[in-house]
Amino acid sequence: MASFLASNELEKALIQAQQKNPSVDEFLKVLMDSKIYIMIDKEVGEEGVWDNSTNIFMLANSKNEPRFAVFTSPERSDEWHKRAPKYQWGLQTDFKWVIKLIGPKAGVVVNPGYSVGCDIEPHIIQELKAQEK
Repeated sequence: MASFLASNELEKALIQAQQKNPSVDEFLKVLMDSKIYIMIDKEVGEEGVWDNSTNIFMLANSKNEPRFAVFTSPERSDEWHKRAPKYQWGLQTDFKWVIKLIGPKAGVVVNPGYSVGCDIEPHIIQELKAQEK
């Protein structure tokens, strides 16, 4: 895969977090205030109303634990759209909205397949959700 060039503030924060400068906590703050891209199996309607029967693209980690796949920009999902054609549509939305959909046993993988990405454990997602209440 080609070298990773940051295309937005979220990607810059992710690179910095991987270098531990600043901290992972700082990255999570940026993530909570960012728009991310998710792959979905249905087109969002003309009105922009979410259909609860829509499925979001998910993966499993090496322990077979579920992870919602989120991308820091739509372009980062291109390879996955080819590999998972059922999820041919996408939605750019607030990360805060996405975590509301995540149950207690699922985590998040940011930019799966890229060296600039991360795996966020379920308990961290639940802590982020609790902070938003």
